[in-house]
Amino acid sequence: MTEPVAPASTSARQITWASYSMLLVFGLSVGLPGPAVPSLQDAYGLSYAGAALHLTLFSAGSAVGSAFDDRLDRRFHRTTLLRASLAAVAIGAALCALAPTAAVSLAGITAMGVGGTIAINIAHGVLGSERADGRGTVLANAHLFAAIGLASAAVAVAAARAVGQWRLAFALPVVGVVVILLTRQPQRLPANAAASAETPVQPTPTSTAVRIGGMVLALSVAVEWAVTFWAASFLRDPIGLTPTFADAMTIGVLAGLVLGRSLLGRLIRRRAAVVLLRAAFVVTIAMSVPYLVGPRLPDPFGVVVPVVALVLLCLTVTMLFPLALAVTLTAAGGSATEQQRASATALGMGAAGAVVTPYLLGATADATTLTTALVVLPAGALLALLAIAAMHRTAQPAR
Repeated sequence: MTEPVAPASTSARQITWASYSMLLVFGLSVGLPGPAVPSLQDAYGLSYAGAALHLTLFSAGSAVGSAFDDRLDRRFHRTTLLRASLAAVAIGAALCALAPTAAVSLAGITAMGVGGTIAINIAHGVLGSERADGRGTVLANAHLFAAIGLASAAVAVAAARAVGQWRLAFALPVVGVVVILLTRQPQRLPANAAASAETPVQPTPTSTAVRIGGMVLALSVAVEWAVTFWAASFLRDPIGLTPTFADAMTIGVLAGLVLGRSLLGRLIRRRAAVVLLRAAFVVTIAMSVPYLVGPRLPDPFGVVVPVVALVLLCLTVTMLFPLALAVTLTAAGGSATEQQRASATALGMGAAGAVVTPYLLGATADATTLTTALVVLPAGALLALLAIAAMHRTAQPAR
């Protein structure tokens, strides 16, 4: 089978930017369900738990994509696999935009999770091998684009809701995919050696350090999404902002994700990723206290304190995913295949945890309050610190 590969003239910069484009589309996809929670509840008559199923099934799709990533990478050429995964994102987003029922919308969001995760696993593998000397920096920059996509999705939801057509926001990933395919970004990435090998390439065992890194990434995802996914609902319910003002604040808060990852790109040049990761979890624990307790304070402190804490949380939790990923990939080997496999392991474990977290938080919020459910923030951060300590004891020197 003949398949187009990255031409010899493709520069490292072009490969890097093509990889970044995959992160952007993933950000556009994962950034839609959270801000859309109020609209999903109104459109389909869903509870918190029912609306959270959208993120749960996105995560389930991510788990499926990561579980089959290695086998697909050994079976198909990279360009073919990227085209198919991007097509799944576009089709899933279109289903969400046109869905007459919640079931159709949930099917669409699952497809987005499968396709988006396969695409970013490939991007992680390429970036981790092509830029091994500056892996932490390049991953921080890559996930800056994911944060831009996430913030752009929040803007799209708010703008679409303002004109009474919130479903239009789901056209954003479709547009992103079309642009990527028209500009032939998948062809810019180097071919996967496994797909062109005459004999099957057998996977190597995953190290204990990589698996623990996957646990840390899973907790990072749970903490980050507990902040970002529920930001709009927390601003509207416990804090008491109007829906319009909550939408505006959500955009500003999620813009903190972009700023946080922009700052990370500078910080990681000066400090080791594991040091920054520990510090980020400590700050998360500290800021979760005023965030959760703040709404009980008398006005205006009942609004100002939790909103400021939420901004600081967004600045901090946005650093968790790329830092946890950098620490995990550093524990793996240096080839693109080993890097992609480590990414798939970490993202698969992260997605498995994220499958449970949104629905569990939603169900807890329905039974008690959203504030009670979000106690997962400090608890998850504390568990992650313990896991990092265990990872440090078992990690082998990076090859």
